[in-house]
Amino acid sequence: MKYILLSVFVLLMGCSGDSDNFIEFEELGAITAVEIPAEVVVGQTTTFVVSFRVPSTCHSFQRLDFSATPQERIVAVVFAVTDNSCTPLSNFTEQVTFEITPDTPGTIVFKFFAGNNAQGEPTFIERVVDVTAPAG
Repeated sequence: MKYILLSVFVLLMGCSGDSDNFIEFEELGAITAVEIPAEVVVGQTTTFVVSFRVPSTCHSFQRLDFSATPQERIVAVVFAVTDNSCTPLSNFTEQVTFEITPDTPGTIVFKFFAGNNAQGEPTFIERVVDVTAPAG
């Protein structure tokens, strides 16, 4: 009897009617613009603004993805893509922010994923940021 009740519960949970928001897969999105300073200061938090194009009503911002080495940061937008009847969006952009607080002086190259070119190779918006020691 417990097995039957458990099976019915699992079956009902699987058919909750929330299939409109079922995430089919994740996909990288193209960053179209960035607002970052040319210089930041060690120990101070700086906010960066990233703009990206939303391709359809099935795409929703999931997160920013970061890959880092000591002198380079690669930043990409990740969309959750649902399996709905999608409507393409033309020129619809959104913005998201992130913060950095550098701990050592030097130079950081930021590469923001801007999509793939005609050959299918990734392209980037590159910005060089100088990290300086605090004054004083």
